Amino acid sequence: MKLLKFEIGESSFRSLYPGFQVVFRDENKIRQEELETFGPFCMAGLNGTGKSNVLEALAAIFYHLECCVDKFRPESLRAFRRDKCFPDAYCLEYLIQPLSEAPNAENFDFVRIIKKVGTEPRMYVCKWRKGVRLQNISLRPKSVNGLQQAAEGKRFLPDIVVGYSSGENEILSIPFIKSRLINFDKYCSDYRNKYRYEEPENSLIYVDETMSQAVLLACMMFEKKETTLEFLERELQVRDIASFRMHINEQVLQESKVSVTDHIVDIVEQLKAYATCWYRSELLNESADVSCPVLILDFWVNDQTKEAFRLLFHDALSCFRFFQTLYELNANFLPESIKEEVYTSQGVYTQGKLPEPSPTQDVFHFLDFMILKNVGTEKRAKKLLLREFSDGEHQFLHAMGICLMLKNKRCLMLLDEPETHFNPEWRSKFVETLDRSLQASACNNLQKEIILTSHSSYILSDCRADKVLIFQRKDDNVVSVQSAEQANIRTYGTSANLLNSRIFQTTQTVGDHARRSFDRYYSRLRKEGCSKELIREIDDEMGDSIEKELLIGQFIGQ
Repeated sequence: MKLLKFEIGESSFRSLYPGFQVVFRDENKIRQEELETFGPFCMAGLNGTGKSNVLEALAAIFYHLECCVDKFRPESLRAFRRDKCFPDAYCLEYLIQPLSEAPNAENFDFVRIIKKVGTEPRMYVCKWRKGVRLQNISLRPKSVNGLQQAAEGKRFLPDIVVGYSSGENEILSIPFIKSRLINFDKYCSDYRNKYRYEEPENSLIYVDETMSQAVLLACMMFEKKETTLEFLERELQVRDIASFRMHINEQVLQESKVSVTDHIVDIVEQLKAYATCWYRSELLNESADVSCPVLILDFWVNDQTKEAFRLLFHDALSCFRFFQTLYELNANFLPESIKEEVYTSQGVYTQGKLPEPSPTQDVFHFLDFMILKNVGTEKRAKKLLLREFSDGEHQFLHAMGICLMLKNKRCLMLLDEPETHFNPEWRSKFVETLDRSLQASACNNLQKEIILTSHSSYILSDCRADKVLIFQRKDDNVVSVQSAEQANIRTYGTSANLLNSRIFQTTQTVGDHARRSFDRYYSRLRKEGCSKELIREIDDEMGDSIEKELLIGQFIGQ
């Protein structure tokens, strides 16, 4: 998938006013080389200029489109309206590879989706650069031989839309939370109707703390240690997964009048055969003074374990999808009233509306997730709990894992400040590490689009000027966007200080507190004159910086 243009129509969205437009690519100037080469879009600008709002709008749009085209819609989503979205008016254009053809720059389909206030979205498709008229593609599910099928337009939507935020961006996460509830409701419906439920129909995936372990497990079980995962040992000193435990509460679903489907039963039975050991235990519910049976599966990971997982799931995404389903079953305790409230929410305090399940309400979670990591100067291998890793290490694992897991899917990745907890060295390596790891996994860049927001000049210096989108708020409070190329700002290979000055509008290389000390010394130099004692005092207190050199140099020789 490759984005071309996104425009807000006559109805505003957050800080994005009617007429707001982002041109990702000029359709008339696209080079095949650019489409085939790895290169994420990086949206940069001061806080409050609307960068994250673009990610939020795209997530909300694709959630609404999925609800329009998918064959299943839960009863608790009764408030859903095909003619009502947030944003409620937009135009979205992108290129996407056909499902039935091998990825090739010549095979792209051009897709335009238009929604006006009070109307349903409409999809128009044609072969890119073939001079063929746009065809109206239905976004309404259809019935074939009495069976409901997804709308024709679903095959022109991305296979996966993934969201990730290093912070608490609830507005970005809410469409994905809604998707999780839809997936759970579909599971329940398939169970009641005796259908085989194999994986979620909805394409949205949000990688938060609950899903990150599944992402890491899927990647480390399927990717090659000597190639794809080489960066993990080089940058994070992570060698391998040592062991993990699966916790499955078999009684919870039965009490909810929904049991584990045959598909999951089959896989769990095979996992029991592959586990180092498994057993059943009793989990005490102290509030109700009862206990419930839980299934415990322990895995001490070796080459045979990985081979067994590869035979069972075939690829990393299939493995993740299985654990995604188990995680989504944790919504079993939510009443319909809360689901309805979440479904109608536009992202304000939504997480507070979703109560956390108690241990006895939890259907599935991982326990004792142990990672083999090099420690000390001798790089001695040590087993550490995943929760012992730093925030930066977790972020690194999340970002890399997402890219590796979805390497062969038509996907859109929406990453909100994925480098927040990185040290400067890791920020400088982030884009290169993504590129190298994807190359090692033989990823086809024609199928993937990565959009990230960032305040890091190190990230910007690794992005081409046409891929850096600068957000600015004008005096009339309207947000505008232009590429660094249009602004005559060279980003690739440009120093961090220069980028900070030109894009983030800061010329300081020291903090404000130190800056005030420099101001006080400036006043003293003007009043007292340039003495050796004062110069020595400045040199002793203030560290090396261009500010110190300029301050002293201005008065020496006077």
